Amino acid sequence: MTATPAAVPGSAFLRVPVGLPRLADRIVIGATVLAWIVLLWDDRLSGGAADSVIRVTFGTAAMMLPLALPATRHVIASTFRSSRALSVTAFLAAFVGVWVTVGLAATIVFGLLERTGFTPPNVLVGALLIAAGWQALPWKRVSLRDCHLTVPLAPRGWRSSFGCLKFGGIVAARCVASCCGLMLPMFVAGSGHLFFGLLAMAGAVGERRLLVLRRESWLLSGVALGLAVLTTTSGADPGSALVGWFCAIPQRP
Repeated sequence: MTATPAAVPGSAFLRVPVGLPRLADRIVIGATVLAWIVLLWDDRLSGGAADSVIRVTFGTAAMMLPLALPATRHVIASTFRSSRALSVTAFLAAFVGVWVTVGLAATIVFGLLERTGFTPPNVLVGALLIAAGWQALPWKRVSLRDCHLTVPLAPRGWRSSFGCLKFGGIVAARCVASCCGLMLPMFVAGSGHLFFGLLAMAGAVGERRLLVLRRESWLLSGVALGLAVLTTTSGADPGSALVGWFCAIPQRP
């Protein structure tokens, strides 16, 4: 017999029905692959304002959508087939929209810092130091736990779509609180953004899958500090030299 999610007030930990078809997996994986295709194509373009928006939007989708998979399964398990497509679309749009807003804001802030005299390596070092400090904060651990919480959703109609839109914003806000430190270097790294994005995704997934990373938060802080040291020796372009050497994805000439 297929188990159903418990109806509880407020928040509850994610419970996905046993034997649920992996529709959520196909949707999220498909959207992630599409984001990667656009991101790699965009990497061949020259820099510019529009290019920065594309890079942040699809870079965020490529790196963060896998983290939304458990919540997407909850959306699909909680809605009727007739409302499922709109509900999932609303949820993912809200989730990605929050992350894109944060990414663009970070890009603008660090871009202003560069215009005031800070060099790109110094800006990237600052982002890596923020990431290292963020990993050690108690709020970080609380937000990581909250990423696994969910709320009851209406099964159909406009309440379902609105509830999924709101749920997407809630999940994204919790995810931002947990992973914004890891994602900051990607937003400011310039030519090395794919490298730092992959590291951020690996760290975020690892925290959710490996108990040692949840208990020993200093491990990811140590990685960020190590990369900050490497960046100080990478020359004028943080995406070249030592940091760029680790990045297997070709960079812009």
